[in-house]
Amino acid sequence: MFIVTLLEKGSVIGVLLAARQERESSVFVQAVDDAAVLLIPFDKLIARCERACPKHEVLLRNYIAAIADKGLVLHERISCLIMPTVREKIMLYLRQASQERRRRVFDIPLNRNNMAEYLNVERSALSRELSAMKRDGLIDYHRNSFRLLWE
Repeated sequence: MFIVTLLEKGSVIGVLLAARQERESSVFVQAVDDAAVLLIPFDKLIARCERACPKHEVLLRNYIAAIADKGLVLHERISCLIMPTVREKIMLYLRQASQERRRRVFDIPLNRNNMAEYLNVERSALSRELSAMKRDGLIDYHRNSFRLLWE
């Protein structure tokens, strides 16, 4: 098992699987905090109601947007995993996190073990490379707070 993506409050799960009901899912979701889940049957999602209410159209547009967002997240994840070196994986992950928050100083939601798992690297290699990147003047960090020092 490895981390594919991180979800926050209001995130959607299963949007890709819902459209392919004949495929069995190998996805495992783990909540670290209490969570509430709204299950919308796929048939109800795509079928227009008798009143042709505009809310159904909004729901369908949101579903399509969620699929697009999930595709982009998976693309970013794959881009990170295929980087050949630990440094390149870290730099891409931190760049993506910085861009997502629109800040050069930001917190990440992962501890070192989770970050190593997310980047698919050994924990010791991650720690060694973070220290080297700090020494090389590329980043500064304290626990989960990072500052990017490169352009």
